[in-house]
Amino acid sequence: MKKQIIIFIIFFGVGFLAFKFAADYFNKKNTEQKPSIKGHWILESDHASSLTIKDSSLTYGYEGNTPREYDIFKYQVIENSNGDHGNIIKMHNSLDTLRYEILAHNDTLLNLLDLQLGRINTYILSSKD
Repeated sequence: MKKQIIIFIIFFGVGFLAFKFAADYFNKKNTEQKPSIKGHWILESDHASSLTIKDSSLTYGYEGNTPREYDIFKYQVIENSNGDHGNIIKMHNSLDTLRYEILAHNDTLLNLLDLQLGRINTYILSSKD
């Protein structure tokens, strides 16, 4: 009887450690940092047009113009649920909700697909914020 109890305790202990290891692994995987898209980005096809991304806001700008209320959005980066390409940038303000798929992103380039219009916008990093 003692042997069975010892085997049960060992089996339970090993199972617990395996579960803890798996939970820690998947929790760490889900909380890994995504590459930052923060910075001041210039539209490649129109150098007067820009996108400024900060911690909680995304602002469209045009050279010489002061951004208006409808140019400023709150945003979040969410995982692409259909698994096609990159993550989705979902942004909203009091007037509109926009969604972009991140097709490419590195230290100098941000390539966004407008999911409503199907247009691809390529931005070049001007400065990091």
